[in-house]
Amino acid sequence: MEILAVTHNQHKIKELSAILTPYCQLISLKELNDHDQVVEDGQTYLENALKKGRYFAKKYQRVVLADDSGLMVNYLKGPGVNSRYYSNQGDDANNQLVLKNLQEVSEREAVFTTVLVLVQPSGEYVSFVGETNGTIAQNLKGDNGFGYDQIFYPQGFDQTYAQMSFSQKNKVSHRAKAINLLLQYLSQLK
Repeated sequence: MEILAVTHNQHKIKELSAILTPYCQLISLKELNDHDQVVEDGQTYLENALKKGRYFAKKYQRVVLADDSGLMVNYLKGPGVNSRYYSNQGDDANNQLVLKNLQEVSEREAVFTTVLVLVQPSGEYVSFVGETNGTIAQNLKGDNGFGYDQIFYPQGFDQTYAQMSFSQKNKVSHRAKAINLLLQYLSQLK
């Protein structure tokens, strides 16, 4: 089965491909030379993922995989669904703003969430949710990953996502959890 991964983020493509390649063939928007952007203005991760998924499923008349992810820091009550745009200045600034807003705060619990949707050209879909609880670091740690990976310690680990190897992160991350649910679904289709 060939699935179009609806993202311009090459880090996400790498994570998705590493887990999904044995089960299906992923193609990316980059391979299609498609630079369309869908405004993510939904109130939930599911709304944003569906908005992207339905747009590209209809455009290409093919099955697509879309996602939306975010970091919810309990004390900040956010950024949540607005994670990508928290500082409006990119990943580094987003991380710095979270750290600044948590200065001298001991309550550092957080949850990373991914919602994946597999969307048919008709607009019908199935969704998969992955969550990982954890805490926010005191400062940036690690050089791997993207987004909030440098400040997020998954529960039970003394390394941030960005300090973990690629394969280790792909065993415990919120995205990996959602992808594994997708794999269970795909295996039932065969």
